[in-house]
Amino acid sequence: MNNKKGSGFRGFMKFAVLYLGRLLTVAFILFPIGYTLEYVQNSPYGQERFSIRHLEINGIQNAERAELEASVRRSLPANLLQVNPGQIREVVESEPWVKSASVRRLLPDRLVVTIQERQPVAVATIDGEFYIVDAMGSVLDRYGARHKALDGPIVKGLINVARENAREDNQERMRAYLAVIADFRTAAEDLLTHISEIDVQNSRKVALIPTDEPIPVFVGDRAFLHRYQIFKNSHSVYEELKRQYGTIEYVDVTFEDKIIFHTPQEQQALMRSEAQFR
Repeated sequence: MNNKKGSGFRGFMKFAVLYLGRLLTVAFILFPIGYTLEYVQNSPYGQERFSIRHLEINGIQNAERAELEASVRRSLPANLLQVNPGQIREVVESEPWVKSASVRRLLPDRLVVTIQERQPVAVATIDGEFYIVDAMGSVLDRYGARHKALDGPIVKGLINVARENAREDNQERMRAYLAVIADFRTAAEDLLTHISEIDVQNSRKVALIPTDEPIPVFVGDRAFLHRYQIFKNSHSVYEELKRQYGTIEYVDVTFEDKIIFHTPQEQQALMRSEAQFR
């Protein structure tokens, strides 16, 4: 019995010594590595050897390079090895024009940031100011001379991002705006030049504001081009009613068998379905 106990104890001690030896071996390997990393990150030598001397930002087309570089540099430590790529990516992606970003550290002294920008699609009026927005309704910049290429209809009805559910509401409204644009582009002629604004405040009852008739023409949530053409084909009726009532407040062509011309006197002139509507 004693021999069995002694044999078990010797086996345990042998295992313990072997395990401890392995731990010490790992410690002897990791300690110099850890010390070296700590040294190159925090010592004067490391600060000098791995100082960030080159910041490269690729993919900029519309964003302000100087502002973006300044924003990145404010977030950088002195040593390249101390840079947290994820943190720098978040800083870059917080810029309005930046959709996504990647960050790479290239030893010994180079940081490379590559961005993908959001694409401007329209000019929007929000709280009485003009802004550049992307397809999601995100504000990219204030409208200025360098954005003259965006010559399509103005988006009306987007809301300030500070308001509740603004992001979701603006995305839905921009989908309606882009659906109108896509529908109009199927026409043989460029009818978008006839539209000054597209009001998407109610995405289920979109209103077009013609360039030559500054009144809302409600076209609903589908068949935008067809309904606008119905309005255009009824121009003589519109002019006659305007002569009779002085002005027309809005036109509604969302019904199947009639157009509603709404006058300031809250009277409605109805035009029943005729050949030009079919």
